[in-house]
Amino acid sequence: MRRRLTLAMRRRLTRVLAVLASLLVGTVLAVRYLAPLLIPAGLNYAPNTRADPDPARDPGAAELARLGVSAHRRVVVGSPPASLSLFVVEPRGGQPRPTVLVLHGIRDSKLSMLGWGRRLAEAGHRALLVDLRGHGGSSGRHLSYGVRERRDLAQLLDALDERGPVGVLGHSYGAATALQLAAHEPRVSAVVAVASFTRLREVARLYVRRYLDGLAPLIPAREIQRRVDQAGSEAGFDPDEASPLEAVRRGRAAILLLHGAEDRSIPAAHSRELYAAARGPKRLVVIAGEGHNSVMADRRGVLREEAMRWLARFLPAR
Repeated sequence: MRRRLTLAMRRRLTRVLAVLASLLVGTVLAVRYLAPLLIPAGLNYAPNTRADPDPARDPGAAELARLGVSAHRRVVVGSPPASLSLFVVEPRGGQPRPTVLVLHGIRDSKLSMLGWGRRLAEAGHRALLVDLRGHGGSSGRHLSYGVRERRDLAQLLDALDERGPVGVLGHSYGAATALQLAAHEPRVSAVVAVASFTRLREVARLYVRRYLDGLAPLIPAREIQRRVDQAGSEAGFDPDEASPLEAVRRGRAAILLLHGAEDRSIPAAHSRELYAAARGPKRLVVIAGEGHNSVMADRRGVLREEAMRWLARFLPAR
């Protein structure tokens, strides 16, 4: 009886191990061959890919007053064409200072940057809070990590008759866009870039590692880069152009780089590399205890103090 029971247990254990082995092999194959197929869509698709925002739902006067916003504007840019939605927060006293563009992070919107708009207005700046294409109230099908966005913003400055100098303040995706805009747009004199990445190709690798955790090594680096190329082809931009690192090497704007020391999405090493490459006036501040998103909460006021001092220095009163 004992021998029969032992044999039955062995057979059962063998079946369990076979099932586990099948699951393991299936997981490995799925990660190795199926997960890379998701990379282009993960990189490309903007929040508004499936449907353009309805301009009829743009905020009216009562909503703008509640938000503390002076005006809402729409500016058509592109190619491909997109309608950008932006808030204008006019200066609230003191000597007028140059305009500052305020740019949100990926899959976010201008609403998250309202505090910065008010802060800049109190310091005498005209703040332009922009929904980047495909985000918030702006139309657009694809993300391009600053390549198309920096062209959009140059056209927006033209449409608003902003002759410069201007400043740009951005977080993450918005910071990377700000650095690329500054390299191509002579009107930009000062940049505050919070938690920027160096290159799209590098940040794509980081995000694969973050979401797959210990399974990430199953995907060869060359396969990730092949899918980044595919994403660029589908969205109509060159991934190699999405490089804030190359931008700071050619630009001359005054650049303040801020980064959370505990950032796991885009490590602070990215800002350190950007700082080393920048050729104009520059400063790097790594904020202890802060991550990728918590850095914007600015619990100790370091971000606000550094940013406002930088803008006051390089965008003085007119």
